[in-house]
Amino acid sequence: MEEKTCKYCKKKIDKNAIICPYCNQQVGIPKWRLFVGIPLIIIVLIITGIFIVEAITYFSDVSSTTDYKDISEYQPLDIQQLQTDYEENEMNAVDKYSGNYYYFTGEIEDIEDNILDDEITFMYHSSNNAKQMEVLASFTNKYEKLLNLKVGDTITVYCKFYDRIIDNYAGITSTYSFKSCQIF
Repeated sequence: MEEKTCKYCKKKIDKNAIICPYCNQQVGIPKWRLFVGIPLIIIVLIITGIFIVEAITYFSDVSSTTDYKDISEYQPLDIQQLQTDYEENEMNAVDKYSGNYYYFTGEIEDIEDNILDDEITFMYHSSNNAKQMEVLASFTNKYEKLLNLKVGDTITVYCKFYDRIIDNYAGITSTYSFKSCQIF
């Protein structure tokens, strides 16, 4: 029988002992812990890695270099048509709108200071049904012209279309996101 020394009572015990028979202290790791513990640690590391990659992707996308165009390069946007296009065929609407520069006019519903940008919310009501459309315009770098604005003001913003965030939330709202917004 191979032996090892108990690190607590210093007596010789069986090499495979998990508990010292003399002092009842744990001196080894049960094999089942290795079979459960190591895969569990690997799974936790994989999930943590996925979360970190997703967070980095999100924050690098949100905080990426602000993309502005000259005022003449923005196209007028009909919010009602945007909603209709998404309802009829989302894939075609994504191709049509994503990455393009638009301007639109709306009444400010909310002004919010977020971690990476300032955001103005506009609410529209669809003319063909009771659905609301929420448009989020993000102004990166704490855009100074926002300081003079207040809820209820009607303004025209110039933005790059980003994405539809939520469709049919609780059956009443579609939310569209615009980045790199500015006011001329």
